[in-house]
Amino acid sequence: MTIIAACIDLEAGRVHMAADGLATDPNGNTVQVTKIVQPASGVVVGVAGLVRAIPVVRRHVRINPPHADDDLDEWAQDYAEAATLELIARGCAESDNDNAFHGAMLLAYGAGLWEIESGMACRVTRGYHAIGSGYEVAFGAMWAMQDLPPAIVPGLAVEACVEHLAGIGGTVLALST
Repeated sequence: MTIIAACIDLEAGRVHMAADGLATDPNGNTVQVTKIVQPASGVVVGVAGLVRAIPVVRRHVRINPPHADDDLDEWAQDYAEAATLELIARGCAESDNDNAFHGAMLLAYGAGLWEIESGMACRVTRGYHAIGSGYEVAFGAMWAMQDLPPAIVPGLAVEACVEHLAGIGGTVLALST
C-alpha cells in the first residue's frame, strides 16, 4: 500500500510532493522505504507499485533537468519511456504484460507535474494529484485543503491516508522541486 500526493504551487513555480514510508517486501515483511527521490536538481520522482521498483528508479533511471528551450511534455515523455524500459529490464513488469511496469510514478519539475504509467507521461492539469492505493482519500483531503499553503497540503493528505487506511504508514517524507 502506498500514497504519494503532490500539489502544484503556481505562485512559487514549484511542486510539493509527499509519500508514506511503509512497504511490504517480497517476503511479506513490513519495511521503511523512501518512495520519493530527487534524482537531479529541481526534479522529484515518486514511485508507487512494486517495492523493488524504488531502488531501480533511484539508482538506474537517469534524468537531467530540461534545458530552457526544451518542450517539458517531451522531456517528461522521454523520461517515461526510459524509466519504463529500465523497470521492465530489471524485473518490474506486470505479470500479464511484459511491456508495462507494475505501478505508477509522479514526475515533477518546476511547476510541472506528470503521472507516468507504462511508457506514457500525462501532464496533471488540476492543482493536485495522487497515486497509490490511498489516492481517493488523498484527493479528497487535497480538495478540502485548497485554501491552505500548497507546501503543506501533500503532507497533510498523506497523514489523512495514514490515519484512515490500513497498510499506509511509516515516516512521511516531503520534497519540493
